[in-house]
Order: sequence, then C-alpha cells, then structure tokens
Amino acid sequence: MICNTEEMWKTLSQYKIVKLSKIKYERGLLHYRIISKGNYTEQFETVIFGFYRVMILYEEMVKIYPLDEPKIELLGQSGFILLITTLEAYLNRIFHGLCKLLKVRDVKEEAFRKYLNKFNLKFKYSYSELEEISLSNFIPERISFQDKRSCIKAFLLFDINISEIDKQLWEKIYSKDQGYMNIRHGVIHRGPEYGLYKINRIDINFFEETLVDIANLLSQIDDEIMKLNKNLQI
Repeated sequence: MICNTEEMWKTLSQYKIVKLSKIKYERGLLHYRIISKGNYTEQFETVIFGFYRVMILYEEMVKIYPLDEPKIELLGQSGFILLITTLEAYLNRIFHGLCKLLKVRDVKEEAFRKYLNKFNLKFKYSYSELEEISLSNFIPERISFQDKRSCIKAFLLFDINISEIDKQLWEKIYSKDQGYMNIRHGVIHRGPEYGLYKINRIDINFFEETLVDIANLLSQIDDEIMKLNKNLQI
C-alpha cells in the first residue's frame, strides 16, 4: 500500500500520467495545461484528465485513512467508476480517431472483411472499390468497449489484438467474475452494499491496485497506437 498522494503521482508518471496545471473555467469551458514530454497520442489526454479527477478522490481517501473506513469505501467506489469510465472513453476515442484518419486501403483486406462480418455491416462493393473511402463510414451504430469481445473485434480491424498487449492485466479488467468491468457494473446496478463490505470491497488497497493496473494497461495500449501511427506516418 502506498497511501501517499505524491508517491502515487510518481508511480503514475511511469505510465505517462502527469498532473494538470493552470486549471480554470473560462466562459463555461475547462482550460488546463499538461506538462510532459508529449510521448502519447492526442487521445491519451482523456486518460490524463480522467486520472486527475480520480486522484482528487484518492487524496481525500489518504487524508482520512484509516479513521473513516465507510467514507473511504464510498470515495473508492466513486473513483473506481471514474477509472473504468476513463478506460472506456479512451478506447472509444482511439477507435473513432483511427477510423476518421484512415481509409479502407490502410487496413488489410482480410481484417476489413472480418470486421464487417463480425459487426454485421453489409456492403455490396468490393474492397478495391472502397479503398479510398474513410473507415469512419464503417463504424457500427454502437460498440461497447466494456464488452471484451466487441473491444477485441473492433481493434483487430487495425491488426491490433488488444487482449494480447498485456494478457494478465486484460484478464484482471475483463474477466467475467471478478474483473474490474464486472465489479463496476455491480457497484452501479446492485446498490452501494455491493461494494460496501459485502461482496467486493473497494478499500484503499484495492483502489490503489486498480489505479496502477488501469494506468499500466492504457500506457501500453497507447504505445501500440503510437507505433501504428508511426508505421502509417499519421
């Protein structure tokens, strides 16, 4: 257990997650500055801002540890939901961003055909006739990035097996029984008692583990996307 806000920020910085600075609202819009070496995709800013919000809750947990366990647990539930939402938002932005930037000719024909089939997208034209069309024209009405199968199928379009980037972390997040996605679903839909001592405790130990796991996997995924962008000279 770390139980120290500054130490946690140092840990997160290993995964490209840094503090925001000069945060202010102006004319209803949030403005902030990110000080980093810029070794991340544009979409990774979603992750940095998401962790900024989560760390506000973590700081409050640290302040009251171990004096108020119920409050720590409730703060942990809120932070946990924000963390998983940050993961989903990043995956969604990366997928849609790539589809907007790339044309059909930029992905393999076999991968394109499998993608169309898996998401039940039907087109009467051949691959060669579609080569100059943006992939944004072939996005399903809805892709659930909280569903591991849909997530895997979506990124295979770009020849990225997202579940293989870090198998251990992927399973911790997406496993059917005790995966983070499933726990988040329980906290939201089964009431506060789901995470408050009875089923899955989101205490400060578990919360810190989740923080580092999500940061680690997102950093690795972003590195893969950066490699793809470089290979395609985007």
